[in-house]
Amino acid sequence: MRSNTLRDTDKRLKLQVVIADQDAMHRDTLKNFLESKGHSVSVVDSLDELYSSMDKNWFHIVFIDAKLSPGEGLFALIKWMRETSPMSSLLVMSQMADVRDAVRAIRMGAFDYMVKPFTLEVLQGKLAHLEDHHARYGKCFNSLSGICGFMCSSSAMQDVYEGIEKCAQYHVPVLISGETGVGKELVAKAIHKLSMHAHNPMISVNCGAIPSELVESELFGYEPGSFTGAIKRKQGYFECAHNSSIFLDEIAEMPLVAQTKLLRVISEGDIQKVGGGRFKVKTRLICATNKNLAQMVDVGKFREDLLYRINTLSIHIPPLRERREDIIGLAMHFMHSFCKEHRFDYKEFSPEALVWLRRNDWYGNVRELKSVVERGVIYTPNRFIEIKDLDRSHIGGTEGTSMSTSAHLREVVKRYEMDYINSVLELHKGNITRSAKYMGLDKSNLIKKMHSYDIKVSRSVNNTPHE
Repeated sequence: MRSNTLRDTDKRLKLQVVIADQDAMHRDTLKNFLESKGHSVSVVDSLDELYSSMDKNWFHIVFIDAKLSPGEGLFALIKWMRETSPMSSLLVMSQMADVRDAVRAIRMGAFDYMVKPFTLEVLQGKLAHLEDHHARYGKCFNSLSGICGFMCSSSAMQDVYEGIEKCAQYHVPVLISGETGVGKELVAKAIHKLSMHAHNPMISVNCGAIPSELVESELFGYEPGSFTGAIKRKQGYFECAHNSSIFLDEIAEMPLVAQTKLLRVISEGDIQKVGGGRFKVKTRLICATNKNLAQMVDVGKFREDLLYRINTLSIHIPPLRERREDIIGLAMHFMHSFCKEHRFDYKEFSPEALVWLRRNDWYGNVRELKSVVERGVIYTPNRFIEIKDLDRSHIGGTEGTSMSTSAHLREVVKRYEMDYINSVLELHKGNITRSAKYMGLDKSNLIKKMHSYDIKVSRSVNNTPHE
């Protein structure tokens, strides 16, 4: 039911498509058909042109004739796309039905392997699936952008976004895991905003903030006279979340007695007020934890049957130190957002600060990074934010990084310069021309330094879909 509604809502989604094919007649037929469906189509006739086009633009769908990339060239392209543009869908076209190549291509990440010539009816079926797929991705990205204003580009976070898109489709419990500060509530909000309950507000509950003796009455409500001080009827969080989503953060902190009652809510779909009867609720349950619930089951602090129930679908958010390629982009977002909100002049990070940001481990994750960046904006009166502006509390300065003051000066300079170049390249998404300009270097000098330090840059594109 929801799928049909989604298709009706997004049926006019304009996809960006590129076709790489030397067969002009086949290419033009394919182009005309896609354009008749309202999509924007570019055409190229060589592999180099395809790479060049994808360096400059983002495409929802990429059609490529296998003849343009013989041998390992096709698989190199698939690997490159998965690293630089994981949201794009690749359809391989071939005049020969090579089963081994087809299986390998799909296992590596291609959407499909189509044998030429194929009918427009077959193509229409593939296109309908892709339209639905990218409509959902578009909603997912728009939702996340609306909630937190940015998107992370690491492959680890692409998995999280795919998990959000999948979880939003089904009315089953979801368990979100990850360290403190990684953004578990943001993910829960995104799931809710993409779900069938998006028209109602999500109810958020911090289980760790409710005194253990009040958990039951807060979650399920109570009737007048059910205990001393219960003067009037109170709605519990689950009742407030009827026909919506309820987010139970720090689910590991819930007492065992309340866990038993929560299990019944999930199993039977009804709640029992303190001092009252049972009644039905329709609520989408999303839970989050920063603890290992399986270990808590082993020591008797969490019900095993409840863990199975809340873990129907799961999303794990990796810590920031395991996806360092996201740090610079996040820091820039937090800095610009804070400057805009508080009417500061926009600032920039100094080269040293960029290295410092990228090399810190951020055990407080995104929440800590945001706090440190905002502190840096406040403390610096200048255009450039320096390490001293960021390093004002428990986080060590350059001593907090892995640079050793006792190391040989030449080695220190080399390691610093390598980190600085990598950070600036990440900041500019691998664009060497813009990176060289930012660093005040000639492009040729930057390329020489990259060669000397063996720094390689994958072809990079902006992974945010352009509608």
